[in-house]
Amino acid sequence: MRKIPVLLCLFLMLASGLWAAGTAEDSGTVTIEFFQQKREVVDLFDELIADFEAKNPGIKVEQVHVADSGQVLMSRLASNDVPDLLTHWPNNTDYITASLEGYFLDLTDSPVAENAIQNIIESITLENGKNYCVPVSINTQGIFYNKALFEEYGLEIPKTWDEFVALCREIKGMGKLPLIFPDGTAWTLSQQLRMLLALDLDGYSLIRDVKAGKADARDNQDLRAMAEKLLFLRQFGQKNSLGTSYEQATFEFATGKSFMFWQGIWAIPSINKANPDLSYSMFPLPAKAGRETRVEYGVDLGLVIGNKKDAAKVEAAKKFVSYITSTEVAQRYADVDGSPSAIQGVKFNSDISAPLVDMVQQSKSFRNIRYLYAPGGNGRADTGTQQLILDSDVDAFLAELNYIFGKPE
Repeated sequence: MRKIPVLLCLFLMLASGLWAAGTAEDSGTVTIEFFQQKREVVDLFDELIADFEAKNPGIKVEQVHVADSGQVLMSRLASNDVPDLLTHWPNNTDYITASLEGYFLDLTDSPVAENAIQNIIESITLENGKNYCVPVSINTQGIFYNKALFEEYGLEIPKTWDEFVALCREIKGMGKLPLIFPDGTAWTLSQQLRMLLALDLDGYSLIRDVKAGKADARDNQDLRAMAEKLLFLRQFGQKNSLGTSYEQATFEFATGKSFMFWQGIWAIPSINKANPDLSYSMFPLPAKAGRETRVEYGVDLGLVIGNKKDAAKVEAAKKFVSYITSTEVAQRYADVDGSPSAIQGVKFNSDISAPLVDMVQQSKSFRNIRYLYAPGGNGRADTGTQQLILDSDVDAFLAELNYIFGKPE
């Protein structure tokens, strides 16, 4: 007999919970999923989301960040599970494919993108004449260096490839570590691949020729030299670089374990978090003899809205994008992230990456080349380049590049 009141209480509690959930939804609160792929700014977005929600009590933004986000997103899209809002890289072939297949909302001439710098919008407009992304920042990559260590040992910033190699040898000769490599994190390796494809050879023409069946990566001597260069540099890094993750390498550089770190300016928030007192800056990776030293550029953070039938979620996502791309909030983002903004009216205040950003602004730069890869090529570039470091098999790597570049079967 005593069980009846208990069951009745449980039933009332469940009913009350369901009623409460229903009233919350009925009250007009809209919850959107924000699939955020840039690991370095998760904490910053938590702060921005809290501020946004305080100003927009009818909208709740749930930030989701997962490991291997690219693979997770591809799996979700394949099952038509499209996030309400996400960050993406418009130079990425996976983004381009998903956009053209209709997964993302068409933002061409949309007011939500009106605060973005127009020539950046034009650079990411797809072949169908449409744009599906609101760019927030642009990035570049190069060599971070510890200014205090360089000053202590009287080291000079190299201007040529030979000077860079001589610098690495000098540091190694002192019993110190010239470079730290995060080879355990595969995307950092494909980042180096795409840099050298444009820096040391005309990778754009080569990829188009391979894709058209006019060339074969296995026969290209410039590609072979590039692969051998990636292997050559490992002698100046730590032992078992494949056992070091991106997070570990970032910490090691930030705490003075290495003199230099080949990485993108997106690492600045993580380096600063690991060691706020570190004195460091960047210089461009010198090109090989006979080639001009330039730097890569691409959209670092782009906001994309899922093309969904839920109008309330779409409007909530648009409101959040407009908030992030307002001049005030974009300035806050740029100051923390250290990347030049893609938003009008935002000032660039980072001395750390200024040497590279100056080169981008002076057009001594090239577009991130991965937009030319075949669908799925980004993932294969990750694993293929990591496999090269593992087994030093240059022939197998060049064969893999054929697939990455889209050579017809």
